[in-house]
Amino acid sequence: MKEDNSLISIIIPVYNAQKYIDRCLESVLSQSIVEFEVILVDDGSTDGSGRICDLYAAKDTRIRVIHQVNSGPSAARNCGIKYAVGDYLVFVDADDWVEKDYIKTLLDNMTKGGMSVCMIWDEKNMAQKETVVCLTSEEAQCSVFSCYGMRGYSWCKMYDRSVILEKSLFYDEEIVICEDVLFVIQYLGAIKGKVTYSSKMCYHYEKTNEGITNRRFLFEADSGSMTEYEALDRCRKYIDGEVALQYQKMWQVKAAVNTLRTMVANNYSNQNYYHMLHKIVQKAVFQYFFWTGGSMTTKLSVVLSAISPRLEYELWKILNPN
Repeated sequence: MKEDNSLISIIIPVYNAQKYIDRCLESVLSQSIVEFEVILVDDGSTDGSGRICDLYAAKDTRIRVIHQVNSGPSAARNCGIKYAVGDYLVFVDADDWVEKDYIKTLLDNMTKGGMSVCMIWDEKNMAQKETVVCLTSEEAQCSVFSCYGMRGYSWCKMYDRSVILEKSLFYDEEIVICEDVLFVIQYLGAIKGKVTYSSKMCYHYEKTNEGITNRRFLFEADSGSMTEYEALDRCRKYIDGEVALQYQKMWQVKAAVNTLRTMVANNYSNQNYYHMLHKIVQKAVFQYFFWTGGSMTTKLSVVLSAISPRLEYELWKILNPN
């Protein structure tokens, strides 16, 4: 398990988060463990977020602020990794907030050369008893690609910085969606230590208009940008085992549906790419429907997209009015 004197580096990319950054930082600074550093990477904010970060740094010596030209979340996280000095790294997004035992929960279950994971806050699961399970690298990769697993978010996880530096694991700055999934899969493929997964819910995710869904719609409207489907394809060479590879394949089908939805929403003109993705969904629709890692909602989306991506998009708009 962890050493008692382990230092934690909490990396927070900040971009135009003026409405949320106070809540985020107050929750981080209220942790039950006090030995940590906070690295705020102001990624070219234009709304005053950078000034707020500087004010917090002036009041608390554990905080360091790095201002950089807007370069995207991957570049901001990479910057934080390079400046970090902690034994272990933890990520928090500036529009989210954490429970006071977020760091303690992750640290208590951390092993050298491994990964510690906790759950996102979900009021539906408030009554469940806390459990901690140990996973192999392949089982953890399967969990990343399962709707019912740990998923590939950067946050809710603790990483060993020595592994990241030794293996030169950084976020792919060409990718603006699913870059976190690729990083987590790479990390899991590189580690030798245990992966522990706690059911304790310590992280509050705030879905905002600046969030991931909207970034997907914006970047894929540009024909020169990498799609979610292509980004997930990069995970293949880091997959550890045939079962995890099957999970990755199924998750890529889900990504194809998301990409088709985006293309329909933006009147995307690349018909060859559109038809290629549609054929992929049609070919895998039955396999996906009976796959245990997909939620029923996603399975229905895959079925509808196989019939008509336009139909799937119109229904998706009704179910997701915001």
